Formats: sequence, structure tokens, C-alpha cells
Amino acid sequence: MSSHLIIISVSFAIIKYLVIPLQDSIWNPLIKQIVPHFLLDLGYDVESDHTLTIMMISAILGYVVMSGLCSCLDLFSPHHWKTQGARSYMDFGTWLKVVAISLSNMFFCSWFILLPVWYIHKHGIFRGGSPLTTFTEPIDPLRCILNMIAHSVIIDIWFYTTHRILHWGIFYKHIHKMHHLFKAPTAVACMFAHPIEFCLGNVCGVILGPALTNAHPYECAFWMAFSLASTSGAHSGYPAFGAQRYVFRSHSLLSCRCSCLVCLAILLSFS
Repeated sequence: MSSHLIIISVSFAIIKYLVIPLQDSIWNPLIKQIVPHFLLDLGYDVESDHTLTIMMISAILGYVVMSGLCSCLDLFSPHHWKTQGARSYMDFGTWLKVVAISLSNMFFCSWFILLPVWYIHKHGIFRGGSPLTTFTEPIDPLRCILNMIAHSVIIDIWFYTTHRILHWGIFYKHIHKMHHLFKAPTAVACMFAHPIEFCLGNVCGVILGPALTNAHPYECAFWMAFSLASTSGAHSGYPAFGAQRYVFRSHSLLSCRCSCLVCLAILLSFS
């Protein structure tokens, strides 16, 4: 339970201190500068689609902050703090390679699934065409809890199903084996995956929930930060951040037993 509270607290801090206060002054202008203009023709309007912008920024910060925290601990913490002891560490060259591939997945490959699901989200295709929830609308606490439960159930089913498929012979050999390169991974390796697995197995499961529930933009932001922070913690090797032995058995014995947290404490974030 304590590990859940730590991840929730980190996610809340990311949204409260890094995302919301800097949304207009840094993040929206930055996205306008770095996002290729051809994406405008593919359904992402950097001038108005601020919900997608804040979701992307929150996801990136969830990964960077949590993985950065765990990487700093790796430099100084004793081996017995980690589930698999001295095995769960990387040399600097490997660390750079993993971070580069992970960030490349997030910055470049994720668009292949972000844009189609954002179109569904924005136009309410699976919601009877209901309009997109805006930043000015109040957050309903009860609906917020129900949305978080729905998001958790959706990603749990999606991840379990795709993960099982990826362990089939041909898919494992050509796609999923890359993620299992590290038998005792660290936090930065949570996004180290083949682009197909990253897009279909990881990104789609995370963003599909908000597209179906039409959650408030700040709920979406928290969900994205929480999802990336929790998976970083689960791969970190530190039980205090949610790394349990079954996560590492998955990497050692090719067994899929991962499940997602149901984050009922979301109410604390908006009290």
C-alpha cells in the first residue's frame, strides 16, 4: 500500500508543480515549436488540442521524473534495497542506450497510435459523439473515481491480452524479446521495447481509457503521469516503488502476471 501512495504522490507532484503551472508559459509554446507541421493535417491542432498536449507532457514527465529518481538511487543505494540485488543495475553506456530508445519511442513512434486514438477521443466516436470535456468544466469527484477505475480495468485487460499474444513464438522472437533483453531491468527500461509493442501494447492501453470515459483533462494528465510513474517504479527493482518479485519473474521466466493499480486516491489530487 505504501508503494502505491508513493507513486500517487509523485504523480500528483508532477501535475501540480510541473504541468499545470507551466502549461501556458512553457509546455504549449514548446510543443508548438517542436511538433512537425505535417501533424496538423493528421488531426493534431497544437493551437487547440491542449488536452492531448497536457497528456503527452504528463506521460513524458512521469517517465523522466520517476526513472530519474530511481537512477539516482541506483548510484548510491545498497544492493539489498533492490529485489534482485546487484543484478538490477546498468553500466552508463547501457543506460544511455536504453534511455535513448525509450525516449525515441515516446517522441517519435507513439504518434502512430496517439493520433488515431486522439481522433476517437476528440470526436467521441465510441461515446455517441459527446463533446470533449474542457478545462473549464468542474471535476466531479464521484465520476473521477469511476473514471480511474475504468481506466485501470481497460489497461489491465488490454495489457494482459497483448502481453500474452506477444509471448507467442513468432511475436516473441521478432518483437517482445527486445523488452526481455534485461532479465533484471531498471526503471529506465520500462519503455525499452520494440516500436510495435510500445505503440500497440503500451501506449494504446493507457490512452484508450480516457478516450472512452471522456475524463476531465486534468484527470487525463494525472492518469498519464501515474501510468508512466507506476510502470517505471514496477521495473525499478525497489519494492518501495512497487517492484515486486513477480515483475522480475516475468522478465526471467516469460510469465505474464502484471496487473494495474486501481487509483482510488485520485480525489486527494483535486481536493
